[in-house]
Amino acid sequence: MAKQKRLFRSKKDRIVSGVCGGIAEFFNIDATWVRLGFALLTLLDGIGIILYLIAWALVPLSPEKGEKEAKSIDGAMIFGAILILIGASVLLKRLFVWLNMGIVFAVVVIVVGIFILVVKPK
Repeated sequence: MAKQKRLFRSKKDRIVSGVCGGIAEFFNIDATWVRLGFALLTLLDGIGIILYLIAWALVPLSPEKGEKEAKSIDGAMIFGAILILIGASVLLKRLFVWLNMGIVFAVVVIVVGIFILVVKPK
C-alpha cells in the first residue's frame, strides 16, 4: 500500500511561512505559480490573504528526517476550503449589493486571528 501524500508547509522553499512552497511540493508544480495564484486571489477582495493565513495556521511545518510526522490536512480539504471561500465571497457580493466587502474582510481577519490565538497549541 502506497504512503498517502500529505500537505506540509515547506522549510526549504519559503518566503514568508512556506505555505506556497508546501502547496507547490504537494501538487508537484513550481511555487511561483502558487504565489501568483495567491496574489491574484488577494486582488479579489483580499481572499488570498485570508486563505494564506488559514493555511499558515492549519498546515503543519514539514518534519525533519527522523521526526515524527505531524498530523496534516489533506490537500483535497484545502482545495475544498478555497472553493467554499471563493464561492461564499461571490455569493455575499451578489446577494447583498449594499454589503461592504472591506468590512467583511476585516471581520474575517479578526476571526481568523482569534482562532489562531485560541486554537494554536502553546
